[in-house]
Amino acid sequence: MGSPKLWMLALIAVLVAGVLVSTGAFTDPPKAFCPDEYDSDDVANLSQLDDRAEPLAPAGPRPMLIFEVHNEEPLLARADTPEDGEATDITRESGSLPDSWYAKDKVQLLVCQYRHHVGDGPSDQCAGIPVLAATYTYKIYAAGTKDLLGTFDIKGDKKSCFGIIVSRKGAEPREVFEPDMPEVFNRLRQYAEPASTPA
Repeated sequence: MGSPKLWMLALIAVLVAGVLVSTGAFTDPPKAFCPDEYDSDDVANLSQLDDRAEPLAPAGPRPMLIFEVHNEEPLLARADTPEDGEATDITRESGSLPDSWYAKDKVQLLVCQYRHHVGDGPSDQCAGIPVLAATYTYKIYAAGTKDLLGTFDIKGDKKSCFGIIVSRKGAEPREVFEPDMPEVFNRLRQYAEPASTPA
């Protein structure tokens, strides 16, 4: 039979492991360090982008990634939606992003996209399906320092009628106005190519 001292050490080890599991110490860091909410300034201390981050190039182009941060909207609630605050890389889905801006390896800029205030504004229809207004907020960060460089809002105004239909159980299907991505890229240019942006 082991000594009381060894049993005590084993018990302490089990208790410590339990605390680490309960506090999420063994979980993977988030994919990006975006704040959970569009009106929050709290970035994650660790993220999966940290090893890819590098300092900002003085003139650019500065390679970037765009992440959409999910936040549940009552009008769009579904059982299969990501958890609140979960970030998804949408860089390649964001339209015609200039190739020199796309971070293939190292990342200098992180752009966090948030959709909110769904239904707060004029609506439209696609084949009888309501298309709801929405606001999109963009936060731009220096990947290496996690400093906030700027933020701007874009109203959703693009109705493709081919977007993902979102709904909740027992509710009618709905779509949401999409942001004008060429305008988003235009607003991002001052961060991606500062040398080419007029003062």
